[in-house]
Amino acid sequence: MRNAIARFKQVQGVTDSERDAAWKRIRSAAKKHKVELNEKDWRELS
Repeated sequence: MRNAIARFKQVQGVTDSERDAAWKRIRSAAKKHKVELNEKDWRELS
């Protein structure tokens, strides 16, 4: 889970709306697996 988040901004050739959809799926998976995310939005990733 953390690996997917760490590499999230490295992905190229996708639109912001595609990133929004992917982030939504990551957040859903994190909740299901009880992984706490500090970031509310992918734009908060450094």
